[in-house]
Order: sequence, then structure tokens, then C-alpha cells
Amino acid sequence: MYVDKYGVLNNETSFSFLFLFLLIIVVTVIIVTSLNYFKAENQLELVGNDYILLSITPFASIILLLFPFETSLISRVVFSTMILTINLSIIFIYNKLSERKYDYLKEFSTGIESQRYKEHSEEYEEIQLIKHDLKNLLISVDYLLSEEKIDLAREKLEEILSFSNHFYERLTGCWVIDSLLNLKVNQMKQEHIHYKMELQIPSDIKIDDITLPLFSILGNILDNAIEEYKNLDVDGLIEIYLKYHEEKLIIKVVNTSREKKMDFTKKIIQSEKKRGRLGLGINSIKEHCEKLKGYHNFSYLEGKFSVLVIIPVTNS
Repeated sequence: MYVDKYGVLNNETSFSFLFLFLLIIVVTVIIVTSLNYFKAENQLELVGNDYILLSITPFASIILLLFPFETSLISRVVFSTMILTINLSIIFIYNKLSERKYDYLKEFSTGIESQRYKEHSEEYEEIQLIKHDLKNLLISVDYLLSEEKIDLAREKLEEILSFSNHFYERLTGCWVIDSLLNLKVNQMKQEHIHYKMELQIPSDIKIDDITLPLFSILGNILDNAIEEYKNLDVDGLIEIYLKYHEEKLIIKVVNTSREKKMDFTKKIIQSEKKRGRLGLGINSIKEHCEKLKGYHNFSYLEGKFSVLVIIPVTNS
């Protein structure tokens, strides 16, 4: 408290104390409001140590403002203004810390995504190899027929049918979509996962130019659904809906899920479990979808997690 040299509180010191007290309140309100603003802009949360670092200056400023000193009113105003400026610099520091954390998460997410991209590329190459093997078998059948070796040709056809039924089932007629769906369907069958599919995709849909991004999007959606299903304590269901409508490929997957306490509006979604696939899978879906100028939505409601992706496809 500010007192004169006799220890008496006078009008001038009362005014000074009131001014400084109000200034402290204003500084606090500005800092809190600004931090909330930058938090919304960056859509990132800092850890406890970051907040401790940021709190040092405001607390030190409050102590300095309340410390008794005898100077002119103008000097106190100048001093208070300097303190205010120092406190406002916290906003800049907060923003830099947020950017640093964003860059770290982005780099980490990119590294994991590169691994996921490699996995999907390997799946794509495996499917291409299966197609190549089937083509070679068909060539051999054609040769046997030209040589009128009917019995041998029939044996080759039976081999092709058993090979095809094991690895590949015609689902939509579009080899890109069917290839990935067959991989995931076989996995769900092997792991006794309940699922259902509704597919309305024309066989002549032209998506060859977005094959790998589509593999990543649909692959991550189904991987997340399968992983969540395996973590359930009760029987669940994975519902897969694919539809082509008005030059748009619509992908919707709904799966039984535990409660999700995640903010899907953030730039980078932090997983519920450390370094878990769910958060990174969703980040990958969002990134690829945005590159294709598509739409994505993630939601949780009453025990079901839903993913909706719409990708523009010019089928001409």
C-alpha cells in the first residue's frame, strides 16, 4: 500500500493505489483473453511446464505493482505502462510456444504418415501382383484352348477361380475400391468382426489418378474402425457405405465405439492414447481429403463413431 513519509494514506496515494489495482485487473483480463484467442487460433494446448514459464512474468509484475515506493504519479504511470508492456509480451511468447508444438506434432505426424503410406503402397503393389498372376494364368488358358487341350484349360480355370475367390471378390466392379475392400473384408472375416456393406459405385468410375490418396483415406478409416472393434468389451458392428453421386465419391463408415473425448476441429488431433493410431489416422484422412479438395466430418454419438468423407470425382 502507498503511504506518505508519516505512514498516512493520503488522497494522492489512494488514487495511485486504486489506479495500480485497476491496472492489474486490466492486465490480467487482457492476458487471459489474448491467450484464449491464440489458443483458438492455433488449436493447440500447451503442457504444464509451458504454463509455469508463462506465469512467472505476470506474478512478478503483480508483486512489483503492490510493492510500496515513493515517486511521482507520472513515474508510477510510466513504470506501470512498462509492466503492462512486459506482460503483453507473454502473448507473443505463448504464440511462439504454440507454433513450436505445432511444428513438432506436424513433424511427428508426417513421419508416422510416411510409414502408413508405405504400408498402403505395399498393399497396392501386392494387389497389382495378384492381378499380374491372374493375367498370366489367363494367358496360359488361352494358349491351352488354342492347342485344343480342353481338359488342361479347364484345370487352369478351376485354379483361377479358387485363386480369385480366395483373394478377390467383385464388390463394385471398380478394381481400385474392390482391391482395398477385399483386403479389409478378408481381415474382418479372419478376426470374426461383424460388418455390413452398402456399395453403390459404378464399375467405370474414373479414380485412377487418386488411387494412392484414396487407399490412404479409406484404408485409415477402416483400420481405425477395425482397431476400435478389437478393443471393445462387447460385440460391435462396422457399417461401410460407399456411394457415387453427382460426381462425388461418398464414403461413410460407422462403427461401435467407446466414448471419444477428442476435439475433431483441431488442426492436429492428439490421440486418446499416446502415439496411438487413431489420432494420426484421422490426421492423415484430413490431410489427404483437403489435398483432394474434399469434405470430412468425424463425430461420436451414443456409442457410435462416424466418419464421413466426400471426394469430388469427375467421371468423364
